[in-house]
Amino acid sequence: MENIRITINGKDIDCFKGETVMEIARKNGIDIPGICYCKDLKPETSCRLCLVEIKGKDGLHTSCDTVAEDGMEVITDSEDISKVRKINLELILSKHSKSCGSCRRVKNCKIVKAIKDCGMLNINPESSDKPIHQFGPAMTFDPNKCINCNNCIQVCNNQGVGYLELKKEDGFSRICPSKTKDCIYCGQCLTHCPSGAFKEVDSLSEVEALLKDKDNHVVFQFSSTLIKSIGKEISPVWNKESIEAFSNFLIHLGAKMVFDTSFGVDMVIRKEIKEVVRGIEEDRCIFTSHCPSWIKYIESYEPEFIPNLSRIRSPHIVSGGVVKDYLIEEQHVDPERLFVISIAPCISKKDEIILEENRIEGVRMVDYVLTTNELHALLKKNKFNIDNYKKGRKDIYIKESHSYDSNEEMIMSGLSTLYKELSGKELNSLEFKRIKGINGAIETSVMIHGRSIRLAIVYGLEGARRILELLKDDPLTYQYLEVMACPGGCLRGGGQLPEVGDMDFSNNIFANFYEDKVLKNNNLFVDDIIGFAEDKDIIFKKDGNKRI
Repeated sequence: MENIRITINGKDIDCFKGETVMEIARKNGIDIPGICYCKDLKPETSCRLCLVEIKGKDGLHTSCDTVAEDGMEVITDSEDISKVRKINLELILSKHSKSCGSCRRVKNCKIVKAIKDCGMLNINPESSDKPIHQFGPAMTFDPNKCINCNNCIQVCNNQGVGYLELKKEDGFSRICPSKTKDCIYCGQCLTHCPSGAFKEVDSLSEVEALLKDKDNHVVFQFSSTLIKSIGKEISPVWNKESIEAFSNFLIHLGAKMVFDTSFGVDMVIRKEIKEVVRGIEEDRCIFTSHCPSWIKYIESYEPEFIPNLSRIRSPHIVSGGVVKDYLIEEQHVDPERLFVISIAPCISKKDEIILEENRIEGVRMVDYVLTTNELHALLKKNKFNIDNYKKGRKDIYIKESHSYDSNEEMIMSGLSTLYKELSGKELNSLEFKRIKGINGAIETSVMIHGRSIRLAIVYGLEGARRILELLKDDPLTYQYLEVMACPGGCLRGGGQLPEVGDMDFSNNIFANFYEDKVLKNNNLFVDDIIGFAEDKDIIFKKDGNKRI
């Protein structure tokens, strides 16, 4: 990349050609107000708070879409800039409903920050009573909070869905859900909305009510990825003790057991390998079924690929169903009093758990899903402190041997098993490489009996659609495809905390987590559950991927 130099507020800054003034300023600790800006979207320039002056050019310019030029001199604050910013912010505030108490962004709200940056007092909004839209069991959209930044429309189109549309009404533009398309509940509109107009459907109040009734047998399950994404919000360091404390906290609230869902992943991988073998025999690529938004996307927008979908339920559904069935049949827990709750960074799982295909004899395998954001609210509400919950752990069930930090680890485990099953040999190593021209996509391959078995992992539906195009041209391009609908994977899921920072996945926080006798004894209990599940109709969907 070509190096250039610009000046911001009299400070010389080295940067790269093609970068915007906003990007350069923020990289160098120079704060420019802005509400609608998202680094992974094209600038909409709708809030017009990021205005700057450029020497030699008339008027004010939006820094989010102004590309830097060598020698450019920029001023980010002046009397004229301040005056226009306040006028623009007043227009935004006049239409934005101030129900801050229930807003998921209340702690890091861009609007509140802009008010402070512009030195303004709060503005009382005009009354508005536009109806709130609910997207199935997953999410709601409150148009009374919408500031028409259009980020949600852009990201929905990037996903290839286009469920959110811009409509003209009384001379004004309004964002509305489509009447002809399906929402896949990926929640990317929620993660990219700066005004809190989108929100997951609340399950927390119902879960709290269950926990208060001591006659209920409440079981929680969570994954290591969840802990990593929420960790820095709760504790500066997350390690063995903090995970124990988190689990003990749930037991203190009324849970009877706490599970890591990794043993569900283990069971899924075992069966998934047989699915891949079936696909190889039928000359068909098998798509894993871990991501419910991906499954819904295929069903709604690419139905020709439904036969490619694995018949296996997702890991948290499998583990929830196995635990529930075991407790009912082997430990005689009253099924009317037994509730399994998954904690996940995903709003789509709220839809997944109610599908008939994920029930056994009409009974849900998982009863509720709490998002990371809802968990965070629960922890804050109860003033969670790690130091208060470091002892106990007798009812924590963590699956020894695997706790997957990434999809790559999970797929590598599966591919290694496949290699051994087909070749009779151990797979020593795998190397993933980026797929040229497709963002968020990596691939690997292994040679078995002279045949190359190719596998791809894709984060985000934009890249997934490109892979589907390849498979339309050549169905044997890949034999195994794993897709996470959210760009960046579950770490950027719709149920995550707003603006989750980049996470360091290089350290395994579960290292040395399984050394004491208590966990080993509990692991025997988990092994009993897995053995119990082998002959049960829990892992495979009864009617494939058909939504009954």
